[in-house]
Amino acid sequence: TSDMPWSKKDFNNFLEGIKYKILSIDNDTKEISVILKFPKGWKQKSNLNLLVDEEIYILSGSININNQELNEGCYSYLPANYPRKLFISDNGAEVLSFFSGKLSYTKKINKYNKNNFIKKISLFNDGWDNNYKGINSPEIASSGSKKKLLRTDKKNGDQTWIMGIIPSYQEKKVESHPVVQECFILNGEIEGNCGTMVKGSYFWRPRDILHGPYGTKTG
Repeated sequence: TSDMPWSKKDFNNFLEGIKYKILSIDNDTKEISVILKFPKGWKQKSNLNLLVDEEIYILSGSININNQELNEGCYSYLPANYPRKLFISDNGAEVLSFFSGKLSYTKKINKYNKNNFIKKISLFNDGWDNNYKGINSPEIASSGSKKKLLRTDKKNGDQTWIMGIIPSYQEKKVESHPVVQECFILNGEIEGNCGTMVKGSYFWRPRDILHGPYGTKTG
């Protein structure tokens, strides 16, 4: 993604004044994965509430939503209709966002699913999980690599997690999965059947596609 230019044309009125890089758009569900670049001093001019879910991971800088500061390494899940009474970025930020459908918004105050709301998870402050519960990856687990499970959708089983792979790790198998996968490299590098992915690299892979084996020299 470091080779991709920033788009300056407004992505949506909800994100007015924010540069962006579109990583993928699902033609069926209209789900969007995007990097957003908030300028210093950005503020949403009016209280607009998204009609789709948004997953947020802060790559750098910080944003503030309803007086909750989200800085580098922080994750949040905002359900559709979550009210954003305050939405600002004093210092600027680069944010990895995943929207559950085509961006649409309203000024109306509607009910949102409080059970799906995740206010804040900080990888740096909370640390890695102590076990591999929730992720079926015994080969990686036995290597000493770490994971941080951020979210599991109770209805369809979709998951979001961060994986920290130890240096000199090498898988031995080629595999496929019955689900769509997407991956963004936060740090380090990983090598696979499609080449080497470095910090900022991204892929979106349809279900049932053979891939691997993967490995990394640096972690």
